[in-house]
Amino acid sequence: MLKEIMKNEGQREPILLWEYEGERILIDGHNRYNLCKELGIQPQVRMMEFKDLEAVKDKMIINQLGCRNLKTISGFFPSRITIQSGKEMFGEFSGLTF
Repeated sequence: MLKEIMKNEGQREPILLWEYEGERILIDGHNRYNLCKELGIQPQVRMMEFKDLEAVKDKMIINQLGCRNLKTISGFFPSRITIQSGKEMFGEFSGLTF
C-alpha cells in the first residue's frame, strides 16, 4: 500500500535522522527510505535532536506503537506496550546509518 501511495503521490512524510558521533542515523522511515531508493525518489529528510541514545530509543518505540502495520509483539497488543517493555523486547538500538 505504501509503495502505491509513493508511486502516485510521492513521499508524504520526511525520514527522521539523528546525527550521532559523525554519522546520520535513520530513526524513523526505514520503509520509506527503501521505497525511495527502489522508486528513484530523492528522500525528504528531517534532522532531529535528542539528548542521548535513550531518548532516540523512546522516540523509535513511540513511533512504532502508532504504526498501522504493527500487530503484536511477543503476544502483547501495542496499546499495552510501555516504553520500558518496548526496550526490553526490541533490545539494542537498531537504527541504520544514512
